[in-house]
Amino acid sequence: MGVTISRAAERKPQPPPRGSRGRIPGFDIDRRGGGRDREAALLALSGAVVLCCILYTWLAVSRPLADTEGRLERGEVVNLNAVSRSGDLLPLLAFLDTPQERSFVADHIRERVSAGTLDNVGEIGHIRVQASEIDPPRMPGLSARIRASGRGSATLLSAAQLRQLKPRLLVRTPAQFRKTTLLGAALLFAGFLLAHLVLRFRRFRGDLLLLPLLLLLSGLGFALMMSLRDPLRDLPLHLRFALGVLAGCALFLAGALIDLERTPLPRRGVWALGLAAVLSGLLIVFGAGPGGSDAKVNFLGFQPVELIKILIALFLAGYFADRWELLREVPERRLPLGKASRVLTLPRLEYALPPLVAIGTVLFFFFLQKDLGPALVLAGLFLILFSVARGRPGMAPYATADGRYVFLGIFSEDHFWDALCRAFDLPDYVGLNMADRAARADELTPALAARFAARDRDAVLAELGALGVPIAPILSREEALAEPHFTVRGVIARGPDGDRRVAHPIRYRNHPARAPGRPPQVGEGGEGGFAD
Repeated sequence: MGVTISRAAERKPQPPPRGSRGRIPGFDIDRRGGGRDREAALLALSGAVVLCCILYTWLAVSRPLADTEGRLERGEVVNLNAVSRSGDLLPLLAFLDTPQERSFVADHIRERVSAGTLDNVGEIGHIRVQASEIDPPRMPGLSARIRASGRGSATLLSAAQLRQLKPRLLVRTPAQFRKTTLLGAALLFAGFLLAHLVLRFRRFRGDLLLLPLLLLLSGLGFALMMSLRDPLRDLPLHLRFALGVLAGCALFLAGALIDLERTPLPRRGVWALGLAAVLSGLLIVFGAGPGGSDAKVNFLGFQPVELIKILIALFLAGYFADRWELLREVPERRLPLGKASRVLTLPRLEYALPPLVAIGTVLFFFFLQKDLGPALVLAGLFLILFSVARGRPGMAPYATADGRYVFLGIFSEDHFWDALCRAFDLPDYVGLNMADRAARADELTPALAARFAARDRDAVLAELGALGVPIAPILSREEALAEPHFTVRGVIARGPDGDRRVAHPIRYRNHPARAPGRPPQVGEGGEGGFAD
């Protein structure tokens, strides 16, 4: 049977009747400027709200900074980025044991400052010194910490010493903070203004609420970033946030103006698979593990595994969305299966092999990375998407009457299928084997969906669970945290403060995973802890 595939993007859209006006729910679209006038008004309103939030946040954050210049002149605090000699730091290091240790620490801090501008005070907590650099009798504090570390080196300052020193150090002045705030706010508003002007110029007919809502949410986030950290001692998160918003506006425009349905990107997803393969290859060659682990998960200061999982999901979704008709309707008849062909209906190899080879390669890469957790997740995702693409009515999610969802897991088990049909009063479907179910998927799937939609989730779980039918609830986050099964297996554990937390999902016999602890405080964690 021939199969012809066409997409809405490939069919010429019909022009609206003469004199008619397009509508977006809640708004009339005129022909001038692509109908963006109301968007401009809403952007102005959102911008006014955001501007007020930024001003109020600025007043609250800058009020304690009023006497900073005077404190700098009196020597009560020191701007690290303005230090030109070690002697400027000596009065702040009185908590160290000996004059020699104070001079040693001051010299190393000045050397770090001369190497480049510091973005936060915590960077001096990463300075390490070797045992060969110190004189133990004259530097007893450093000598003791090096011996305790057992590594032949230690950080220049302990976490406790850094916490004691941090209030007397700065990395920027109030004027510099004001400059970064103005720059960040300007970038924030410029991104949305540019996006609006481009959409207006291109006469883009799209949702008029998205940009104003995004501006409002992004502006509130910018104000929050201003207030989270110490403005004179920590990283300027608000400026980085504004740069991220600017990049997001550019991606928004790309998504709005580029017709992805007319590109090969979503149809095959090969670009996502290729990028995932590149990241996996880099991890295998250059990756490193946390601590002494031989798992290769870290690369250039971040963990690409989450990005790899997203890319593989995009590839699978794109491939199956483009090929699901062929996977369902075109069987493989070239293989000598004999009597097995009556039960086993395979899709054509040229349609089924690409995702199989791709997921097999990905799993092999994860094996080389010695990181099998993501491999397990992706294998399960592949099986689910493949079953949905093949139209297997017995292995799919279904909505229930109370607005929740369950997942039915019948693949080739005919006895489970018969039990399901009897419970749902579907006698005509009892006795169908796997091949029959696949052939009648268009008929069976709506019939099952109607039966599930008439029952609450807990009731159908109890009903089918008593019959042994493989079915499970699709849990919300709150339900997953409260699920007794996860608690018994240790997947969900309680932290020191009593709240529920996600622990390691896999149980190991010889090397059990550590229970989750509380998040470290700033500067806490000993020699290997966070300094900022």
